[in-house]
Amino acid sequence: DSNNLKVAKIEEQVGEIKDDFESHLNDYADLKGYIGYTENDIVGVEADFVNNKFTRLAGAINKTPGADFDSINAFGGRKRCILTDDGVVLAYYGEPGYSETGAITVEITKNSVTYPVGTKVQVMVEQPKFYYKVVPLQLEKIQDGIGYHLRKARYYVSDTPKAGFKVHPAFVRNGVEVDKIYLSAYEGSIYDKSAGTYLLADEQIADFNADKLSSIAYAKPASGLTQYLTRANARKLANNRGTGWQISDVLSAAVTQLLFIIEYASFNIQDKIGLGIVNKTDDSSTNMSELTGATTNLGNASGMAAGTNGLTSVSYRGEENPWGNIWKWMDGLNIEAKGIHQAYW
Repeated sequence: DSNNLKVAKIEEQVGEIKDDFESHLNDYADLKGYIGYTENDIVGVEADFVNNKFTRLAGAINKTPGADFDSINAFGGRKRCILTDDGVVLAYYGEPGYSETGAITVEITKNSVTYPVGTKVQVMVEQPKFYYKVVPLQLEKIQDGIGYHLRKARYYVSDTPKAGFKVHPAFVRNGVEVDKIYLSAYEGSIYDKSAGTYLLADEQIADFNADKLSSIAYAKPASGLTQYLTRANARKLANNRGTGWQISDVLSAAVTQLLFIIEYASFNIQDKIGLGIVNKTDDSSTNMSELTGATTNLGNASGMAAGTNGLTSVSYRGEENPWGNIWKWMDGLNIEAKGIHQAYW
């Protein structure tokens, strides 16, 4: 009994030491955030919104967008690939067998499993997990709502865990942390299960209980022009593809946004990459979106397809048209208006 009491006492002291250490570690992380990180394996940007000034930080100093960021896995590890409904990557952009038309055209063997010609695959962007930290430097109380506006802040990303950093929430799903997620390379079109074909011209014949939301090149994005392509039905189409499939949500969008602002040291993505397809005059009666796949030749790079700026597709590291071309459902964000404008995930 006396030995047990001694053991318990030691465990209690160890727990106190651990708590004290973690408290100091958090204090250190907060201090580093305000002073500024200098490690080369951390990249960041300071955004001074009041003065419209953006300054590269830590490992991002002297870097320019593109190849300079490829060595950082959060950026360079972001690659187009073709993915089966079961979540198996059959090929990455540039590899033998890679195809963006929704099915493989050559037999591919992966992990001792052979996938025959015609196996359905979706064009996705593999996004590796990363850690992030946001340091607010200047806040302004919201006058007619809840909380504060960020007027000056630092945004950091790291491939590895750092004191004070968190796993980006896009990589924590139902309480499970994952090493990668897959973003849609192209805007959603529909696969007609009964006919065994993709609806390449936005035919308004979708069976929301059976057909599948798709990410392939050379298809007209689904519009719901005469059908009820509501958010609920879009969810069904995505879920029909199998376990783990869903429509894009605010967390996956936040991944792209955060990486962009650090790589380009700017919040104006249209200025840095291209306007996107935003300057068409809507005729209010037809689906005027351009076909997917205009950026096929860009592969994993960022840029604008050939054509007139404002009338042609753009891509950020493999993700075509994250803005413009057609309205898109973005799941998981609810906003309470009533003069409050509070956002809830």
